[in-house]
Amino acid sequence: MENLKLALIGDIHGFWDRHDNEYFDTSDYDALLFTGDFPGYLPFSGRRVTRKIAELKKKVYWIPGNHDSTNVVQLLGEILHSKWMIRFGSIGHRFRLTRLKRQMGDAICVGYSATKLDSKTVLIGARPFSMGGNLNFLPFLKKEFGVSSMSESFEKLKSLYPKIQGMDCIVLAHNGPAGYGSKRDDIWGCDFRKKGGDWGDSDLRRFIEFVKERGETISLILAGHMHHRIKDLVRDRTWKISENSSHAINAAKVPRILTDKKGNSFRHHIRLERKNGVWDCKEIFVGERGEEIISLPDEEILFSSDTF
Repeated sequence: MENLKLALIGDIHGFWDRHDNEYFDTSDYDALLFTGDFPGYLPFSGRRVTRKIAELKKKVYWIPGNHDSTNVVQLLGEILHSKWMIRFGSIGHRFRLTRLKRQMGDAICVGYSATKLDSKTVLIGARPFSMGGNLNFLPFLKKEFGVSSMSESFEKLKSLYPKIQGMDCIVLAHNGPAGYGSKRDDIWGCDFRKKGGDWGDSDLRRFIEFVKERGETISLILAGHMHHRIKDLVRDRTWKISENSSHAINAAKVPRILTDKKGNSFRHHIRLERKNGVWDCKEIFVGERGEEIISLPDEEILFSSDTF
């Protein structure tokens, strides 16, 4: 099996700049994978980020997150379970997604899709726009993909199976699958409820089980959405679970750009490297001069959200 080197970048939320472009363009990565959620919390931050990503010379694959091409009315509707807000907010969703794809240039948008990365590796795009827990943005999913239930979403993913057979399979999702724990600090556990809960996607879990039951290989399950933060060198969420030769990774380190007491910035991503058929997954922090750090520096790391 061919060697392959990929960079996984979790939810951006505005945290991307020229240092990222310089680093990745001069790197030896074969491709970059993004879990979505490009906009931050300032006006037009999403456009600034997507414009920079469109300039990358590397091959780029991305899946839309719940903040990509959606609007405030839709998001509030999903949170409040308001059907009329969801329907009203969905007007123009297809147009906004088309515009976003255009802004992203040659970057490849995935979702309910199978894309070959090399002769033996296939990238499966899971359900786009996931917020976890429920089937989100139903008007768009129904119109665009014919999906109106979790069962139909599973069937849509299941239809990709013929393209998976005999391949090393990588799943790229915005939110991860169910079945990896229900505590608040589990990899896709619910952290906004006191009682916690498994906030993974059940359709994605069923699909992964379906593929594995047929003897096929899913080496990497890559997602974000449920943020993990680092403060004073302490992390508040599990970011990786390895089971035999399979790795489930939550790359949503938010904010992904950290600053130490000396004003030095460090940018987060996950390095995924396959050598001799075995995947190695490492968390990488990159300094402004392009230096790579496997573990955090000794200085206290501070959030740098005021920078963006």
